[in-house]
Amino acid sequence: MTRYPVALILLVAAVLPAAAIGQTPTAAERSAALVAAAPKGPEFENDRQNYRVVAGMQAVKLGDATSGARTAALGLSASAMVERKGPYAIVERGAATGTPAAVVEAASAISAVAGEPAYPVVVNTRTGQLGVVSGTIIVKLASIADVDALAKANGLSVEYVAEPIGFAFLGAPAGIDVLATTAALGRDPRVMLAYAEIREHFAVAR
Repeated sequence: MTRYPVALILLVAAVLPAAAIGQTPTAAERSAALVAAAPKGPEFENDRQNYRVVAGMQAVKLGDATSGARTAALGLSASAMVERKGPYAIVERGAATGTPAAVVEAASAISAVAGEPAYPVVVNTRTGQLGVVSGTIIVKLASIADVDALAKANGLSVEYVAEPIGFAFLGAPAGIDVLATTAALGRDPRVMLAYAEIREHFAVAR
């Protein structure tokens, strides 16, 4: 029988995935595996970070419920839970059918789960972290007086205006492709800057 050095055995055990050595994967490992297997859209830049849309995953607000209670209330199984991200639960729902472009387009829009808003999910291509596309689009306008007309033309609502610095926060309703709308706003001559709010990190109360 071939004998291997103890150090080599320990090294192999350290680098092998948990599933490969018969252990239950951690939540982080399971999340990473689901993201790796999911259909994803092309890479895009948003607020100096690069992302890809993850089809088949959406984020729902937890409210005061636990992750398990919230997924149950929405008619989803416990296994649908991918990751808790601040006030959101990222859940697996299965990608839409159709062409790759149609699948990504559907995943980029705000939809609903049991009547509750469901937000697009993206993955940061540098860090591998999941992010939630909140439905808010932040724009800097050449003239803040254009904000109402701009919002109306793109099917958005005006959530907040920081008039002294020319910024506005626009809200996207259900059915809007948030990322495509953000790109369209960026091409509008009235707009100096446009990016979608993508929430990756949340403060933890101490």
